[in-house]
Amino acid sequence: DCEAALALNSDFWKAGARAGKALLMMGEFERALAHLEHAEAAASAKFEETPTARRMVDEIKKVKQLIDTGDSERALSCIKSIINETPNAFPLELLHLQTLLACGRFDEALPVCERVRDSKSSLLTSSVATDLQHMHAMTLVGLAKLPQAVSMLRDLLRNDPDNQKYQTDCRKVKGMHAKMTSGIDALGQVTTKLEVVEKEVRRLIKKPKPKPKKVKGNATNTTANTSRSKSVV
Repeated sequence: DCEAALALNSDFWKAGARAGKALLMMGEFERALAHLEHAEAAASAKFEETPTARRMVDEIKKVKQLIDTGDSERALSCIKSIINETPNAFPLELLHLQTLLACGRFDEALPVCERVRDSKSSLLTSSVATDLQHMHAMTLVGLAKLPQAVSMLRDLLRNDPDNQKYQTDCRKVKGMHAKMTSGIDALGQVTTKLEVVEKEVRRLIKKPKPKPKKVKGNATNTTANTSRSKSVV
């Protein structure tokens, strides 16, 4: 409603201020700041939300820079701080998910994927939905759930067959799955051989030891030796 009013009269500063406040709560910080600054100029006044919006824009830029430079743990700390101020903001949840993946925290990323997919489905544009599905697939890769990841990537490719990123990731994950399957098969064969060896070792351990054989003629030899001794005497 606010943006519709602004479309009719761009200098309607009250509508601009209200739009800026609403967008700020939704996590749309750049759009919020643009509306608030325009409203301030039209009203020749200052709004208390404008510095917050400006700070949030700077914080989001900082998070993205930290991810790009590989300092993902600091990025995660920053995004968590922002979420505490603006909880349940959809754009922040997507950035939070991206940061968790950069940190390799796949066990934490999976419930975020599922929550955003299930509770924010009405807010998902086609582009955002595919980005979310791709992040979901890569989360499953990190959790070694490769068949599910391959299935998701194939779905993405069916909708966008020329996407180089999806093609590369799908080939890579399929290769990982093939190697894992081969390794499991090889391990199964080794395990089977070890079980055979273990059974043979147990059989040998349980096998009774042969009794020592008695040496015959010991008594006769002793008597003969005694007789010789007496003859000598």
